[in-house]
Amino acid sequence: MLWSSGDMGVETGLRFVSNLVWKPDGTELAFDSSHQSACSQYDSDVYSIRADGSHLRRIPNKPYCGENTDLPTGTVEVTFWNYSGYSSPFVVYFEGAPAPQSYAIPNGTSLTVTFQNVLDYGDKTQWGVAIMGMYRFLAMDGGADVIPGQTVKISLTMGLGYRSWSHHDSTWSHDGTQMAFVFGTDTNPYGIPDDDRTIGAFGSHLLQSSSDSLSLPMNSRYLAYGPTEALSNKLLYAGYNPFIGDGGDHIYLATEGQMEPGEVLVNSTDLNGFGFKGLDWLPDGSGFVFSMEEEFTHKANLYHYSFATGQSTRLTDYPTGTWTRELSVSPDGTQIVYELQTEGENWYDNPPMDLYIMNLDGTGEKRLLVENGRSPEWGIPQLIPDVPNNPVPGLAGLNPSSAKVGGAGFTLTASGSNFVSGAVLRWNGADLPTTYVNATTLTAQVPAEKITSAGSANVTVFNPTPGGGESGSKTFTISENVAGGLSHTLYLALIRR
Repeated sequence: MLWSSGDMGVETGLRFVSNLVWKPDGTELAFDSSHQSACSQYDSDVYSIRADGSHLRRIPNKPYCGENTDLPTGTVEVTFWNYSGYSSPFVVYFEGAPAPQSYAIPNGTSLTVTFQNVLDYGDKTQWGVAIMGMYRFLAMDGGADVIPGQTVKISLTMGLGYRSWSHHDSTWSHDGTQMAFVFGTDTNPYGIPDDDRTIGAFGSHLLQSSSDSLSLPMNSRYLAYGPTEALSNKLLYAGYNPFIGDGGDHIYLATEGQMEPGEVLVNSTDLNGFGFKGLDWLPDGSGFVFSMEEEFTHKANLYHYSFATGQSTRLTDYPTGTWTRELSVSPDGTQIVYELQTEGENWYDNPPMDLYIMNLDGTGEKRLLVENGRSPEWGIPQLIPDVPNNPVPGLAGLNPSSAKVGGAGFTLTASGSNFVSGAVLRWNGADLPTTYVNATTLTAQVPAEKITSAGSANVTVFNPTPGGGESGSKTFTISENVAGGLSHTLYLALIRR
């Protein structure tokens, strides 16, 4: 296990980790996580962790909750005025505080909460939040500039609750110098330099603002930087724009810094689809693979888009009640690993998932033996350990090397060289139940039915992959069981008369 969220003490709802993505040099794995949603303004944030499981960090919205820093601290008193229409217990938090708190605040009442040891982020406003399930209550009057060693008092009016107030769908630039992500349902993705360690840094928009606010799609997601140097300033993403064509979901290819949302490559309605559930580049940049809902969200299948043809090819044909979701393409571009959901319809209901793998042409589908596996991300080549090939075995001798017809089953011992765990003895090409003793010795059980007639058998040793192979053969002789015993001679005495 590389990392676990642990126990944050106060729950706000379902915890999830999604959208795993390796930094191109293999030193860090970025992911979206809601494990600190109780002590953040956001439902989820983008984190990264080193390949050895160390140095967890929050990328935008630093530092993460409870992180040790040298920043000075102050005290903040927040009076929460509840006009939300809800009276359930609320989790309350102020940005920079070491931990969240939980209180009942009946609708139409107020409660003052004191947050001590609040980190001072410098000359900037820090914000309070009240949380109930998937709703977050924020307000323009709910912020303050923390003053070290002093107490600041503010009010936060809880009115309309926000959902999907999160950082998500992160992606590294081709050279690993920048992280991009989507905020909430914002139309414009954000980017933040990887070396920006500024406290509270949020990043900046990657596409230029336009006077026509309707030009950018809504609910941008599945953001992915181009995988090659030639495509390093390209952004592939999905989004919904009701003002383009028939208003379906689209996949765009944009250039970082441009004014418009980019070229529409795929329109879901052109494929009789509805919305997208996953998206990943082919490593050489020749196309991409995507998951798309069909039958008004009642199922989803995988497609391959080729830039050369400008066409999308359907790869799977799953029935109603089955959905393909997040996916990842192998580093050599030949295989796809993906989530497959066969129960429920709403991802937030936390339905069980399986991980499947198949070839890029849609053949060779296999289920991976991972219980409820999610958010697959293929390892990059420099992180995949080199597994040495097994040697070809050498067979030197058999003991015994012969048997009589009709004899009982017996244990056959093979001696030789380069035997590996998993090696098997083969009798005329058929595997025998084999026990690995060491690199020079194997034993196998030979049943009586193998020696029911005279003749011979070819015995070999087979080492499994990677590498491996079959040894030269030795002959095992099966001879007739010739009857033997005492010799009797009859003498006839002749008597002359």
